[in-house]
Amino acid sequence: MTDTAPGNNSATDTDTLVPLPDVALTITDNRTRAAVGRPVNYIISVTNSAGPGSATAVVTDALPAGLFNGSWVCIPFGGATCADGNGNTLSDTITLPVGAQVAYVYSATAIYGDANDQIINTASVALTNGPDPAPANNSATDTDLLVLFKDGFDGTPLMVPLQVGTGDAHVAATLRIDATLLNRLSMVPTAVASGSAASGRTLFTLELARFGNDIVLRALTMNSRGWSEISDWQNVADANPHLLTFAWQSASGQNGDGYLNLDTGGASVMIAGRNEHDRLTLLWVRVENTVPWLNVITH
Repeated sequence: MTDTAPGNNSATDTDTLVPLPDVALTITDNRTRAAVGRPVNYIISVTNSAGPGSATAVVTDALPAGLFNGSWVCIPFGGATCADGNGNTLSDTITLPVGAQVAYVYSATAIYGDANDQIINTASVALTNGPDPAPANNSATDTDLLVLFKDGFDGTPLMVPLQVGTGDAHVAATLRIDATLLNRLSMVPTAVASGSAASGRTLFTLELARFGNDIVLRALTMNSRGWSEISDWQNVADANPHLLTFAWQSASGQNGDGYLNLDTGGASVMIAGRNEHDRLTLLWVRVENTVPWLNVITH
């Protein structure tokens, strides 16, 4: 028997293949040398510039041996999403609309290098729904030579001393942050001042950065081994003029009652339980183009 309607005896399903987005990653700490006991700040950027659609991906950075106490802050741009975190392995699932970007500031303390006295850090990104059409730009590596800290280290900026202590255990001062320099901040942490004892030992360092629209502040203090301990970032209140108040308390006897307190008009940064007996005498302030980052108003 002959089928009287042969046209419906076969069928074809046709799907349009949609190409996956091309995401790209870069990493840099903006230097070629890292100092023993000092922080290293990696800027990890991931973009979806070409599309054709939104991307979901996992960003990974397992810090090499020799870097400790890692923590990261993520800044999204263009509708992207990402998360902050702590630990020596960054692993974060991100979403990137077309044209969007995420940027991580991943900080850790450098203690030792590899057999060649190097710190080699590689970060990568992988799409969650298939292979990237251009995998060559899905990973990047930053390499530093680990050295002992010394004057002139990687272009140490000009610092001028301000007398803030008179030998007392407790020292407090209110500082004005230069508005012009503040407007030039990027997400790269900038050390704007360091407090030192009469012996010349650094007691703390203050850093500022700009994360998106936020100006943020953190403090670096030294532990008994001379290694930097890094506080969390704290938003700086958008006041005019921009004021920063700090207080340093030296430890008494065998007690751990020393502290550093920073207040910018919002939530304060308190680093307590310090056992340093050294007393703060000088505040070394960074100068750029003859303009100091901080000026003492009262102390």
